[in-house]
Amino acid sequence: MNFDFSNVKIPKKIDSPISKAVIQIQYESDCTAAILHNFLCKLKEQLISLDLAEKIEDQPVLMIPEEQREKDVDLKKLPYYSISTSNGQYSFAIGPSAMFFIVNSKYDGWKQWSSFFTPILEIVQKENLVKKIISVGDSCFDDIHFDDVAIMEHLNCNISILGERMLSGFSFTTHVSTDECDGDFIIHSKDKNSLQISIACGMKKEFEVAEFFEKKNDILLIPHTMNKKIFFSLLNKDFVDSHFNPQW
Repeated sequence: MNFDFSNVKIPKKIDSPISKAVIQIQYESDCTAAILHNFLCKLKEQLISLDLAEKIEDQPVLMIPEEQREKDVDLKKLPYYSISTSNGQYSFAIGPSAMFFIVNSKYDGWKQWSSFFTPILEIVQKENLVKKIISVGDSCFDDIHFDDVAIMEHLNCNISILGERMLSGFSFTTHVSTDECDGDFIIHSKDKNSLQISIACGMKKEFEVAEFFEKKNDILLIPHTMNKKIFFSLLNKDFVDSHFNPQW
């Protein structure tokens, strides 16, 4: 479905319901497992201010023989290694064809998140790890729970079966599209007071390396902004005003 989100208002700040967020960048590279591991070692040495944890974590895909990994395009899109901040709030994972910047706990804003991923991307550029950017995406997982509210009654989304509106106990998935991004969102209701909304947005454009790194923060903000527009288009403004302490 094609939607016009141009009139959707996004508050400057709210009490965020985001429990996890991920930026994914897919690319072409010649990186081997050894190159990627050495790169993470350099990150630890050069980015002391990020307070990265001592241990570099092997990811499950490394249990598959290297020869098989090299032949499988989908396996190369999986992360080989990851490293987290010492407090566990942020993680960075990387493989031969994709890297991931992850918020593992409550999201505290784009400014704080970008202060984690921007210096890492600067070293990715410096080390010439990637040849071409294939895709850029942003995913957020929102957990909403209020003991005193039947949340589905405050969604701008009417889900009915045989004329009866569903207020709990269902999952609903759909696809939305704009000129710049494609998005998918899933609404999952366990009970009338709880709601999970998962939104994934990806840009419809490839980037040359120089262009991407020159404009990286602006480019990454595009799918992230669409993600927020989808979220706030789903929720009734009165509900946002009364339960999320927004600053407009």
